[in-house]
Amino acid sequence: MAAKSSQKRSTTKKSSVIASKRQSFLRRYGSVIALLIVVSLFGVASYLWGGQFNVSDAAVQQRFPGDPNPLVSGKAFFGTSGKYLDDYEAASGKPVGVYRKFNQWNTASSAVNTINSNYSKNRLVWISFKTPKWSQVANGDHDAILDSTLRALDNTGHPVWVTFWHEPENDEGNSNAGSAADFVNMQRHIRQRMTALKTKNIAFAPVYQSSKIISMGSAHNNWYGSGIWDFIGFDIYERDGSKSLLGSKWTTTINWVLSKGLPYAIGEWAVRAEAPSSQITDFWEWSFKNKKDMVGMSYFDSDANSVGSWLLTGANKTAFINILKNDQRVMRVNQLGSSVTGGGGTTTPPPAPAPDTTKPNVSITSPAVGAVLDGMVTVSATASDNVGVKSVTLRVDDKYVAKDTSAPYKLTFDSTKYKDGSHTIVLRAFDAADNMGETATRSVRFDNTPAPVPAPTDPEPAEPEPVTKIDTKKETSIEQPLEVTGTVEVTPTKPGSTISVKVDGKEHDNTKIDTKKLTDGTHTVTVTENGKSKDIIIKVDNPWPVAVANEVKSKPFVYGGSATAAAGGIWLFHRRLFDAFGSLFGMFGR
Repeated sequence: MAAKSSQKRSTTKKSSVIASKRQSFLRRYGSVIALLIVVSLFGVASYLWGGQFNVSDAAVQQRFPGDPNPLVSGKAFFGTSGKYLDDYEAASGKPVGVYRKFNQWNTASSAVNTINSNYSKNRLVWISFKTPKWSQVANGDHDAILDSTLRALDNTGHPVWVTFWHEPENDEGNSNAGSAADFVNMQRHIRQRMTALKTKNIAFAPVYQSSKIISMGSAHNNWYGSGIWDFIGFDIYERDGSKSLLGSKWTTTINWVLSKGLPYAIGEWAVRAEAPSSQITDFWEWSFKNKKDMVGMSYFDSDANSVGSWLLTGANKTAFINILKNDQRVMRVNQLGSSVTGGGGTTTPPPAPAPDTTKPNVSITSPAVGAVLDGMVTVSATASDNVGVKSVTLRVDDKYVAKDTSAPYKLTFDSTKYKDGSHTIVLRAFDAADNMGETATRSVRFDNTPAPVPAPTDPEPAEPEPVTKIDTKKETSIEQPLEVTGTVEVTPTKPGSTISVKVDGKEHDNTKIDTKKLTDGTHTVTVTENGKSKDIIIKVDNPWPVAVANEVKSKPFVYGGSATAAAGGIWLFHRRLFDAFGSLFGMFGR
């Protein structure tokens, strides 16, 4: 008995010690335990209330700002861009996941208000901006407004998805837009500005049109540039209410999008009011069932974008609201994790690569310093960079005039648009990081004044051709011929007389004889006046070149070859020479 009493006292003593320790623990930690219980109950209540106040369902490792990472989380954003957003939220008791908004250029303050107000309501904002002409933005002409907009969006501290010019294919060739290459160059420049500004909260994506992806075929690749965007957006509609959105249009579109290896989101989609409500749920379910990387989709509930209405009504509206209310796969921004990763499931971002700060080298190879230029002028250049030259631009008098994006660099401009005189040219080279190298200023001169045309001068009057007039009263003989040069004109002895002329027995068609067409020597001119004929002997003495030519022409059979013609000329020259000496000897003889 003594042993049992001792054991009982020992047990009682241990119980007393344990009770004392419990009281001490409760006094010390009771308030902390109570706080934890309250917080846990508040969390359960807030979850049951609708999810607006959840701190985090599960931390999502984001590949870009606002990334739901559906292949990890099993969730995607689901929302709308129409004016009935408040109605859907009131009916479902929960916020939409994503809200699509359209803004004009240089409206950053409005965009900031949109982001802040929607974030406070647990909505992610996907905002689209219209820009000035694509090539101008790509060239950096609007960087002041672009940088200001990017800073303002990023400084909200909230994730925001941004698109600059959605559905660009519709505006190809328009004066305020540009070509596919201009669009891609603009998008690349915007990404470069984001990198330079070190934005942390902006996800960048294009929004294409499914009908253009289909109609353009492989040419639609001209609208895509690698390494620019975080995900790809596109719009898709089905005009025929009897057809499913998941038909051939969807298959073609999704195959092209998935070929780019990026997540995708649907910026606009809609079905006709007569379409079965299953189209709403089937379209939402497709990406999950097929394990695709679909990060979000926004319904365009509007009757403003095409013929007919796309408004959600009846069973379609009920199906849409049911997804918002009950589907746990709808992502809201408060469920996102806080760290943006570089992919691969890491929990911390990878180290950023060292920035490229090396400026390109550029030099002018022509024109030379002080060159005088006119008309269309081509400036040639060489350029190099440690990574690669993106473009070379030309500035005349410190104003941009031309750009070349590939070597050999040749930039052409019209100098006639400038005043004549001294001007300056400068070349700038840019690399992908927008580092800029610049040449020294080179002075040249433009001279487009036409050369003076000399005033016409009156030609010296030719000496009048000598004319020798003869008639039937003229007496001549072989021994005493009439020496003539130039023209011999036969005149009548009486006015009104009829005259005909023969030269060396051949009829002559008029009364004027061109002696330059006769061989040197004597010729007989037969004049018939009123039926009576008389011979008049003339002696022709032409310049030597004319005499030679006439001699050859008069005897084609004798001077048929060039050698004999030359011989005839030599013979005539010597005959002339002998005649001259004969005259001289005759003078001495007299």
